[in-house]
Formats: sequence, structure tokens, C-alpha cells
Amino acid sequence: MNINLISNQKSNITLQLSKTDIENTLKRLKRVLKLKDFEPMNLEDVENITEYLLNKYSINTTICTIKTLILILEYYSAIQLKAEYEDQLECIIDMKVNHKLYSKASINDIKDFINNRYLYFLGNDVSFTKFRHFLLLSLLVFEIPIRYSSLTNINYRYHSFVEENDCLFHPIYLLNRNNEFVFIYNYYDKNNNKVQLKHKVENQKVRMLLKHYYAKYANNLNYLFTTSGGKKCTESNIANSLSNFCRQNFRFPLSLGDIRNEWIKYPQSNLKINIYDKF
Repeated sequence: MNINLISNQKSNITLQLSKTDIENTLKRLKRVLKLKDFEPMNLEDVENITEYLLNKYSINTTICTIKTLILILEYYSAIQLKAEYEDQLECIIDMKVNHKLYSKASINDIKDFINNRYLYFLGNDVSFTKFRHFLLLSLLVFEIPIRYSSLTNINYRYHSFVEENDCLFHPIYLLNRNNEFVFIYNYYDKNNNKVQLKHKVENQKVRMLLKHYYAKYANNLNYLFTTSGGKKCTESNIANSLSNFCRQNFRFPLSLGDIRNEWIKYPQSNLKINIYDKF
């Protein structure tokens, strides 16, 4: 498909897609929808295609993908089908702009979901990715919803002889002491003195999920959150994982910001609030 012709469609004056955006989206669509070509007849299942994209990708990626579909359909003069995707695009943009109206799940809703699904995730052959998502969500709501930059830099230590004094070189450590888990947080105070905060994982379900994760799933014993291939997760990996998992299970996506804003409304210990503020 000629990317120059697609990018020069009249609608792109408003949609503002670059040629790189279009090229990447075409590759993505061929891969995930298994399309040989982009004839309108292959794009007629508007609702299912949109739902599939929302379940698989972030809101921003879905918006970019649907914008590209609109340009393709304009190129083919498929006016009615183009209008249907434009309606879908309008709804998704509204979901993004007014996400607080759509994000109905409260902290208690999420806790209920985890409590109800906990035994299923422990007892069934769940994929690595789904289990990691479930563990992430459990840590955020039952323990402390630390920021993306902190979540991607949790250094794991599993030897029983490791002490707090050995954990000074990374911002965050997770110590596993006979399946009792302790987070170590390091930061410098205003006088440039190093301060270390210790937080023991309190929730029994989170402890069991961590134990199961490292017994069955973990393929990189240096970090807590990794990809299925063992690479350390990036911030975008974590953000997309959280958004997509919440969308699948609560109908609408939740961001880490949504969870942090809800979590802080509930009574928390001074230690947890201190860690929440600093990390």
C-alpha cells in the first residue's frame, strides 16, 4: 500500500498522522489482524476490530490505529465504513479525555476482584504475562502504588544471607527471606544523607503471589518486573500492561495515576505514605 497516497488523504489534515505513524500501524495491523491486504471487506467488523485493539493496546496506540484505518477507507472511498470508524474514534477519544467518568473501579472493587480471582491465578496454568499483570495490580492496591520509574527498578535479592546494609546501591530492593518479602527503599534527605526505609509485605495473598511468581514464572532473578523474554520492563511496558489488564477485567482502563489517586484517599500508615510520596 502506498503510504504517500494514504498520508495525503484529505482527512489527514485533521487526523495529523505522520508517514512513520502510518507505516508502523500498517505493519501492526497486518501482524495482529493477519491481513493480506486492506480492502474494505476485510475491515467491516468494526466493533470487534475496535474491541480487539482496545484489549491489546493502549488508548493512544488504538487511536493511532483507527485513524490509519479511516485514511485507508477514505482512499478506497468506503464512506459508510469510514463513518463507522470515525464514530468509534470519537468514543475512544472521549474515553481518554474524560477517563474519570469511565474509570468506575474503586480500590475496593479491585481488591474484590483480586480476592475472587486469587486462587484461580495460583491454581491454573496462567500465562506469564497475565500472572505478572495480576501480581502488579495486587502489589499496587494491597501494598503501595509506587511510580513507574520505581516499579521498573526493583532489584531482587533472594539469598538468605543478604542484609539491609548490602542493599545500598540501587533505589529499591526486594528481599526474599524464606518467602517473607521486604522492600528496601533508599533515598537522600535534604542534607544529602542516605536514608533507608523498610517495608515488609503485609498482605498474605501478595506474599503467596510473589512466592508463586518466583517459583514458576520469573526468568530474570535481578529484577521484579520483566518481559516474558527476561528483559527488564520499561515504563511503557508497565503502563500498557496495567491499562490493558484493567480494561479487560473492569471494562475501562485504569492508569497508575488513577490507582494512586484512589489509594491515598484510604487510611494508610505513615511509613506507606512516606514511601508513596518519595517513590
